[in-house]
Amino acid sequence: MEGARAKGYKAEVERDLGNGGICDVHLEKGGQRIAVEVAVLSKPERETEHIKRCLDAGYDRVFNIFADEGLLAKTQEAMTGLFSDKEMARIRLFPLKKLEGLFQ
Repeated sequence: MEGARAKGYKAEVERDLGNGGICDVHLEKGGQRIAVEVAVLSKPERETEHIKRCLDAGYDRVFNIFADEGLLAKTQEAMTGLFSDKEMARIRLFPLKKLEGLFQ
């Protein structure tokens, strides 16, 4: 959070979306809103619902970070047909291990 703030982002944890959902991390800068979701123990249906609620709340981008690459693959599969091409362009799924390399 401190790093995001140091780069000029407004950052908030567990932000209420006002549509029944909560965003794990909300980032905002220059009018762009980014939702970051973190999946540790979950199900693909739960993750796709979180992504949908973030998009419905008006986020420009939704980044979903997965501790379990199997869950990432199943979520990617579950997303087929649920989101438009325009929505898919706003969604990114990442395995946690890919991001861990950034901090070494």
